[in-house]
This record gives sequence, structure tokens and C-alpha cells, in this order.
Amino acid sequence: MRKTNGMIIAVVVVLMVSCGSSGPQTPQTQVDGLVVVDGDQDFERQLSDEEVASFAAAQLEVQGIQQRYQAQIAEAEGQERQQLIAEGDRRTEEAITEHGMSTQDYNIIAVRLPDDPELRERVQIAMQQLEKQRIEETEQQLELE
Repeated sequence: MRKTNGMIIAVVVVLMVSCGSSGPQTPQTQVDGLVVVDGDQDFERQLSDEEVASFAAAQLEVQGIQQRYQAQIAEAEGQERQQLIAEGDRRTEEAITEHGMSTQDYNIIAVRLPDDPELRERVQIAMQQLEKQRIEETEQQLELE
């Protein structure tokens, strides 16, 4: 299986989660070489709260990576652009695996979001909880200073 481009997946997921996209209604979905067919056990099974939380945490980190690299990649050309893309992809993959997920599982969830409103809501709630937790931790650190 070909290695997927994390930056592309990140953009797709950001758009799907933030916009509540209903996505294409097809029996088969393909994202950068990863094909997921309806009925696939990994695609259709109910995800645990832990898996949703891991995806949400990874997604927040992936969004940050995507934001940091987007402008740099847009301005770069040639070899420098390719190096930035490769570095962004590497950091994206690291962010995903650091949260206990394989890139394949991350991508399967990302592909599933447009067609699964319940999952999309669970991911949004988990991301909001993580953001709230991060804000609280930051506020506590500032109080200590």
C-alpha cells in the first residue's frame, strides 16, 4: 500500500469536521490511494471512545502542523517546496502515531466522517474537550508564573 499524504488528509478532515460536510454518497471512497468500501469491517465498526479521543487529539495536532506549513509550502518552489511537503508529511505521521493510531486507521476515520454524522459529532465533542483542557492547563501555568 502506498504511503498516504498526511497533509492532504488533514485538510480534508479539517474541512469535514468544521463544515459538517455530508460528503459524497458513494459505496466506495478513495483518498490518496486508500480505498475504503462500504461493508469493510474496519470502516463500518463502531469506534470506541478511546479511538475517537485518539483521533481527535491527533487531528488537533495535525491541524497545527498543516497551519504551520501551508503558507511556507505555498511560497516555496522546486526542491525547497518538496522538502517542506516531505517534512510536513513526516511530522503529520509522527503526530498520528504519537496518539496511538496508525496512519491507515486515521485515514479510515477521516474518510468515514462525511457519511457518519454520529461519528462526526463524537469527534467534534472530543476535540472541543481537548481544546478546553488545553486552555485550562495554559491558564494554570500562567497563574504559576
